[in-house]
Amino acid sequence: MAKTNVYAKRNLRAVTLVHPKSEGVKFLYCFLTSVDTTEVSDLGQTDLSSGTISGSVPAIIGARFPQPAKLKHAVSGISSYCSSDSFANALKKGWKTVSKPKFLSPRTQSTTAPTSVTAAKGSVIATVKAKTDGGDIWWGWRMPKYQLAKISGSDLTALGVDFPNDDGEWKSITLGVNAPYPPRAIKNLATTTSSGSGSNTVTDTTVETVSTFYDYTKTDLPEGWIPRTGGKYKTTIFE
Repeated sequence: MAKTNVYAKRNLRAVTLVHPKSEGVKFLYCFLTSVDTTEVSDLGQTDLSSGTISGSVPAIIGARFPQPAKLKHAVSGISSYCSSDSFANALKKGWKTVSKPKFLSPRTQSTTAPTSVTAAKGSVIATVKAKTDGGDIWWGWRMPKYQLAKISGSDLTALGVDFPNDDGEWKSITLGVNAPYPPRAIKNLATTTSSGSGSNTVTDTTVETVSTFYDYTKTDLPEGWIPRTGGKYKTTIFE
């Protein structure tokens, strides 16, 4: 068995990740590694160092959820990610489980907009549709509630921002994905306050900016919203 050089250049590799109870929830989980391919031949990893991804499985990099199983070889001590369809066979060949696959579990969250920004505490998990090599994903992030308080419900709908409701939607969410990612838009909000009375009334206008990710398929943004940054969908671009 070849010895891995920990100082070697890291190459892009991938494993197929399937939800253990929902085969329709499937991803190509991409990651950088310096582990030699001969060390992990049992784990079903695909070499992507050529920069080409093919197939119809959404490809993601750097997600906190979902994540594939990580195994460690009992003899060599090498640890790396394992494809779902190679997991059982790898265990028979001397690999031990370091961590099991991780998917988001359903949770209760209130998506009702706070009455004011100052009353907003915490965050909610929001999602938008993002384009990837291999298909669309529900790209999730933690939206601060103070941000939720600034964006109207109609604008959220028009931007394609959604919130998971049922078990199936929670399973499909990707969270903490570095690439791909969706575009972002901004809107300037003007708040006017008055003090004094009559001829002594003083009016003060404050302009602040609110931003959010939005569904990449939305070409007509709601009034006042301007595209700020484009999304990235090429998973192979890892700079």
